[in-house]
Amino acid sequence: MGFMENADAKRRRLDPPTDVDAFAARGNRPQLHPTPTPPAGLRAGLHPQLHPNLQAAPPATTPVPAPAAGELPSGPRYQTQCVLGRGSFGTVCKAIEVRSRKTVAIKTVALSGAGREMEVLRRLSGNPNVVSLLGAFEGVDPEARTLNFVLEYIEDTLARIIKHHRQQGTEMDFNFVRIYMYQLLRGLGSLYREGVVHRDIKPANLLVDPASYCLKVCDFGTAKWVNTNEVSQAYVCSRFYRAPELILSTRDHNTSVDMWAAGCVLGEMLLHQPLFAGKDGIDQLFKIMEILGTPNAHQLSQMNSSYDAGAVFTHVPPLKWSKVLRARWSAQAEALLTMMLQYDPKLRPNPMEAMATDFFTELRKNPPKVRIASEFFNFTDQEMSSCKPELMRKLMPEKRLPGAPF
Repeated sequence: MGFMENADAKRRRLDPPTDVDAFAARGNRPQLHPTPTPPAGLRAGLHPQLHPNLQAAPPATTPVPAPAAGELPSGPRYQTQCVLGRGSFGTVCKAIEVRSRKTVAIKTVALSGAGREMEVLRRLSGNPNVVSLLGAFEGVDPEARTLNFVLEYIEDTLARIIKHHRQQGTEMDFNFVRIYMYQLLRGLGSLYREGVVHRDIKPANLLVDPASYCLKVCDFGTAKWVNTNEVSQAYVCSRFYRAPELILSTRDHNTSVDMWAAGCVLGEMLLHQPLFAGKDGIDQLFKIMEILGTPNAHQLSQMNSSYDAGAVFTHVPPLKWSKVLRARWSAQAEALLTMMLQYDPKLRPNPMEAMATDFFTELRKNPPKVRIASEFFNFTDQEMSSCKPELMRKLMPEKRLPGAPF
C-alpha cells in the first residue's frame, strides 16, 4: 500500500466527514431503545424464539400480574419486551423473567458459532466491569438452531451518552470522563488477565447504568483467546477504533488492539466525535497519520513485519494534542492518549498501568460522589496478584495504603 504526495494528504481533517450520519445533531435526548433497521443477510433473521406460549410483555404503564403458582412449566420463562439492537452476530432483546420479574437482556446467536462466545462469557462472568452471564438456553425453533445468552440488563450505553452531549452542545464533565475511562480500563484488565482480546471496543459496546454510573464491557461476538493456534482475522474492530496494525492487515495481534480502541474512546468522550473518522480503511490510516504523523520504518515493522517498509508514505508531521483536543486539552489527558495511541503495539501500556497514570489522580485524591465510587479501589485478589507492588501503590489512594490513617 503506498500513498502519493497530494494536497489533500497534507490537509488536517480533525472534524468527521459530513456524510457520516452518526454525527448529525438531530432532536433532543435520543430514544433509549430506538428501533434499528435490520441489516441484510441471513443473520438479520435471528431473533429470540423463547417460549411462544407466552405473549410479549404489555407496556410498562400496564400493571403486570404475577403468575400464579403452578401456571408455568418448570424452568425459566421470559417475556420479550423490545429489541435493543441487531448486529452481524445476533439480536439483543430486553426481557422479563416471569417468576422473579427480573429484567434481563437476551442475546440470540446462531448455535454453530456460539461456543467461543459462551466460553469467554463464562470465564469473564463476575470480573470487574464486564457484563455478567446469567444463563443460556437453546431456541425452541429446531430449524433456526439458535442459542440465547441471558445477560444482566444495563439500560444505557456510552455511545448514547456521548451522542446526547453532542446533540445538546454540552461537554462531558472531566470527572465523568475519568469515571467511565477508569472502569473501561478495569474491564479491559479483566480480559487481559484471562487472555481474551475483545476486538470490538467502542462506545456502543460499553453499557452504562445511569443510576450508579457503572460501566461494563459487553458483546464478545468477535472476541478470541490470546496465544492460541487460531488464525486471527485482520478485518476486526469497527473502523473508527481499528488499530493501525489491523489496517495494515496483520494477523498477529493481541490485547494491544483493545488498548488502541480504548484510547479512541477517550478521545471521543473529550471531543464528542470520533478521533479518527475515516471513510474506508485507507482513509482511516490517513486520519491517524494526520494526528500522529507518518510512521517510520521501525514502527511499520512492529505493526506488521511482513509489510513493505519501503512503501512510500507522504510525510506528515504529528499534531500537538493541544491542537487536536482544543479546549478539552490537559497535560494528563495528553499523556494518557500518547501512551495508548502508539504505532508500536508493544509500547502500549496494559490496562492496570494505564489506570495508574496521573489522569486518574483526581479519582484517587477525591473519589467522586457516585454510587460506584466505593468499588473503585476494592481490588480483587486476581487484580492485586497481577500487579507489581509499586504499581499497586500507585493505584491505591493514599488513605488506603497500609499504615495510612483512614
